[in-house]
Amino acid sequence: MIVATANLPLFKNVPICKLVSTALNGVPVVLVNDADAALCAEIASNSGLTNVRNAALVAVGTGIGVGLLLDGKLHQGHNGLIEAGHMIIDKSSDAPLCGCGQVIILYTSLNYIYIYCV
Repeated sequence: MIVATANLPLFKNVPICKLVSTALNGVPVVLVNDADAALCAEIASNSGLTNVRNAALVAVGTGIGVGLLLDGKLHQGHNGLIEAGHMIIDKSSDAPLCGCGQVIILYTSLNYIYIYCV
């Protein structure tokens, strides 16, 4: 269930796993963030990570996400998330707020780069 998102404000209380599973004729569906999905794909694709027990994947997009493999298991942190980019860096900055309206985003997010560098 997607309860709410900072970057997709119309996605509120959307039973996304059920909707996708129904569209796929009952195939089980699990919802993870992009960094977790990318890390799992790297491991499953025989990219050289098949025997790795510990790894991290950093995904830069609208924020900065982290996929983290610890002792061979995907570690998803509090509430299933490890969002490295959702933190205060400089309260005095004129950087844009996160979609949640409370946290100044990292200067390296793609939103910041687009707004201030393009």
